[in-house]
Order: sequence, then structure tokens, then C-alpha cells
Amino acid sequence: MISCLPTIAKAVQQIREGELTSAELVEFCLERIDRYEPSLAAWVCVDSDGARRQAARLDQMARKGQLSGLLHAIPIGIKDFFDVSCCPTKSASPTRAHHVPDADAQLFRLWRRSGPIFLPRTVTTAFACFFPARPSDPFHSDRP
Repeated sequence: MISCLPTIAKAVQQIREGELTSAELVEFCLERIDRYEPSLAAWVCVDSDGARRQAARLDQMARKGQLSGLLHAIPIGIKDFFDVSCCPTKSASPTRAHHVPDADAQLFRLWRRSGPIFLPRTVTTAFACFFPARPSDPFHSDRP
């Protein structure tokens, strides 16, 4: 069981060496999201089931010695302005409230090749350039 979040490099090393599983890492992250999200408001949506499915698949690969890339099994969030075909891209705008892209953004396709687990959507400002978003700094709650 994980007691504190390792660095990305350490987590990938531990997964490679069988000391940590993707499933353990994902559950640690999902538990923290559940605990802190009500006060942070950092996530547009969290795909817990999808993250768990990805973790199971990546754990199978790791047991066979097959790592998918530099970010193998590392849970990450994607800002809500990158198109991802699995869920709506709202870009914090009511004009895109129901926009579900047909394909992933090029950058997202490149990230997929490196093997991370997508949680997926973090809050952004409208079109990533206007009014401040609501989330606060999780380590310094007095800062916006």
C-alpha cells in the first residue's frame, strides 16, 4: 500500500521492479481526489472506472516486462481544452458544453504512446485564456 506519492521516475522504477502496481497507484490518486476535490474543485470529471481498466491492462504488461513508455502507468489529468475522444471537451465554455470530439488532439495522441493513465479532465479557464479558474493550491489553501 502506498503511504505517500512517489515521484514519476520512482513510480515507474517501482512498477518496473514489481514493487508497485498501476492499480495501487491509481487507487491512491483516486482516494486523494475523492478526499480533496470538494474543497479544491480541480476536476471537471474523473473516469475512475476507465483509470482502473487502464491500470489492470498496464499491470498485465508490466508483469510481462513490457512497459509502454516513459510514463507507463502514471496517472495524469488533462486540461479540459485538449480534445480527447472519450469524453466532452468543454473548455470551460457553455458554447462547448456538449462537444465530444471525434478524435484525440495530436498532443494527446503523443501522450498516449508514453503510457500514462488518464483520469482525465482538470479545470481550466474559458478556452485556457480568460477569467481565473476556481481551483486553489492544494498545498497552500490561502492562495488562489
